Amino acid sequence: MKINQGEGRVGVLNLDTQNRVPIEHLDVGCDKPKIHDKVHYPKHYNVHPSGVECIEITRHHTFNIGNVIKYVWRAGIKDEDALLEDLEKAKWYLQDEIGRLKSLDK
Repeated sequence: MKINQGEGRVGVLNLDTQNRVPIEHLDVGCDKPKIHDKVHYPKHYNVHPSGVECIEITRHHTFNIGNVIKYVWRAGIKDEDALLEDLEKAKWYLQDEIGRLKSLDK
């Protein structure tokens, strides 16, 4: 990445894609700056005070448990108005995992 000015805007040129990224989309509080975008590095996944990104935890769990962690982790952060919805989604995945485990015991 390199700082790039053009068309009156300051940004960072992503050398891999040659796309300009607005400077405000950078997280420079880490060893390697990360570009915030909705697909590759959403802000709501890295707001935990520990600095740990949610996926670093969830990838070590089953799909359902990973989703429980994800929805609790970001509850009310991605969308303040969706706090209850995020917790309901976490509950759904938890109940699904409980059901899956119970069916294995039969």
